[in-house]
Amino acid sequence: MPRLQKVMFLTVAAARTPATDLGFLLMKPPDRAHEIELAFDKAVVFFPEANQECCEAALVLDRDPAALVRDLSSMAAARVDSEPVRPQA
Repeated sequence: MPRLQKVMFLTVAAARTPATDLGFLLMKPPDRAHEIELAFDKAVVFFPEANQECCEAALVLDRDPAALVRDLSSMAAARVDSEPVRPQA
C-alpha cells in the first residue's frame, strides 16, 4: 500500500548586503544542505541561491500524517493521570 505523504515547502529570502548572513541567522551555513530528523519524519534546509546580493533559504518538510497522529496520541496518553486531581483544603 502506498504511503500517504504531505510535503510543505517554505522559502525565505534576503536581498540586503551581505545577504548570506541569512544562513547564519538560521544557524545553517549556506554552502550545503541540512537534513533534520523529526518525530514524524524529516526536514531539509537548503539554499537555492546564496551570494552577497541575494540569499534564499528553502525548508522542505516531508510529513507522514499517520506517524504524526500516532505520536500525538501517544504523547496525550502519557499525560493522562491515573489519579484525579483533588482540591487542596
